[in-house]
Amino acid sequence: MRKIVLLEHISLDGYMAGPNGEMNWIRFNEELADFGHQATDRCDAVIYGRKTYEMMAAYWPTAGDQPSASEHDKSHSAWVNEAEKFIVSHSLQSAPWGGLGDCTIVGDIQQFAAIKDRPGRDIVLIGSIDTARTLIDAGLVEEYYLTVNPAILGEGRRLFDDIHNKIDLKLADSQTFSTGVVACHYVRA
Repeated sequence: MRKIVLLEHISLDGYMAGPNGEMNWIRFNEELADFGHQATDRCDAVIYGRKTYEMMAAYWPTAGDQPSASEHDKSHSAWVNEAEKFIVSHSLQSAPWGGLGDCTIVGDIQQFAAIKDRPGRDIVLIGSIDTARTLIDAGLVEEYYLTVNPAILGEGRRLFDDIHNKIDLKLADSQTFSTGVVACHYVRA
């Protein structure tokens, strides 16, 4: 059975975004990109909420082709362009991916229970605060790759707000990077 794997950047006080959606506090570099590849390399599908999909679809289809593309841009662009893409939305009628085909729109989060039963590798959820919270609360996320950034935001949008069920986790791996970011890989206990 496929697993849903969460890959998120959070602040030390648990925020995924500042009060106006800002993410300029994330200390991202190639070292951290390599950690993210630990999650994406074992996945052949990705989940985005509508807002994250709109950002990603505007950038990733051609990001790896740009003359100034970093190694991360090249590898992630190649991976995500090949990956099956699920977009959680009640308002989208279609979800094109830069001329490379359409994404699958999922209106009911419970559909992921059946999607996980399909053949394939694991599925990674990137960004998408509301979708992440809903999948976590529904018990559909089995693993968490969290990069804890050395920043205290004080306000914004927290990853674990509105979670109503207790979830026990076990630390599978952790790494500390030169930027001060601590990356933690948790699995359900």
